[in-house]
Amino acid sequence: MKTFSAIVLVDEDPISRFIARRVLARLRLTDHLFIAQSGDQALRVLQHLPAGQVATSLLLVQVSVVTSSTMAFLRARQRFGLAPQAEVIVSAYPMPAWQLRHLEVKHLLLWPLTEEKLTYLLRE
Repeated sequence: MKTFSAIVLVDEDPISRFIARRVLARLRLTDHLFIAQSGDQALRVLQHLPAGQVATSLLLVQVSVVTSSTMAFLRARQRFGLAPQAEVIVSAYPMPAWQLRHLEVKHLLLWPLTEEKLTYLLRE
């Protein structure tokens, strides 16, 4: 399975963050896990990572309710050229394909995040 130089988890919900952290710890995908509670925090994390680390990182964005902070973050990471190796949106609700294309996100997993879902996705 792929491993990443860093994983940036963006999640406003403490329960969802707890679940995601456990899943990521069990899968041992990285030695560097950064947790952001908002899109603004995530943008600061990505801006402070070395460019090589951003390019080989995984970005997991939990979208419980699409907040302006989350959407602004997804647009800003495009504007700043912050393109992680893999980006995944985890959502409680399916998102239309046009919205994913507009945000340039290739993968959507339905909440809750599980080892099985993430493993399947990363093996593609």
